[in-house]
Formats: sequence, structure tokens, C-alpha cells
Amino acid sequence: MAPHYVKAAGVYTDGEPFVAFAEVDSTVHREISEKYGVRGYPSLKFFVNGEPLEYNGGRDEDGMIDWIETKLEVSTTEVDDLEAL
Repeated sequence: MAPHYVKAAGVYTDGEPFVAFAEVDSTVHREISEKYGVRGYPSLKFFVNGEPLEYNGGRDEDGMIDWIETKLEVSTTEVDDLEAL
């Protein structure tokens, strides 16, 4: 899965929107894995304002990007009048 992860990370290199990718070796940093409930490997976690969301997207580059993009979508839309609503 690592090549897909690296390619997906490359999509967000310009910082707009800001999406950081990190890799943690759970055999070395067990406390982090325990803290976030990692039970299998590889595991992906998505954090928003420090809070983890369970990742349930695809395991290839396109699947990761699609899942991230849905999390980045604006959840509200401003309308100007009742007809637009």
C-alpha cells in the first residue's frame, strides 16, 4: 500500500487544502497505536483538529484521494432566496 499512499500524499503538496500525511511504525511507537486503537496493519487514520476519524476508503491512490476529498467538502451551501433552496 505504501506506493499508493505516497502518490496520494503527492496530490496535496502545495498546501491548498492543507492535508498532511505521516507514517508511524507501530512496532517502534506502540503507545501511539494503542492510543488510537490500531489493531491491524497497515491502518490509516484521518485527523480533523486532532480528533481521529475512522478511515474506510479504498486502499489505492484513487480511493484515498476520493475519501479525503469527501471529508474536505463544504457541508453547507448558502442560498440567496427560497427559490434557490
